[in-house]
Amino acid sequence: MFDEYGQITECSLKYTKHGVFRKFAFVGFHGESAASSAVTQCNNTYIDTAKIQVLCVFLLVIMLVMAIS
Repeated sequence: MFDEYGQITECSLKYTKHGVFRKFAFVGFHGESAASSAVTQCNNTYIDTAKIQVLCVFLLVIMLVMAIS
């Protein structure tokens, strides 16, 4: 999904200690423009039926993706 905006350098899905997905992940991009494009194009969109929120953190290189619903 996010690779269409640029080269992904890192992706980390977050789970509880029991292995349940916590509904967020960090996605790192090679450059600031790729991260910015992902935020612009993906924030407040949906993955299946879950609305996602895409935010920039850590100098616009790491993306936080959270399923809202």
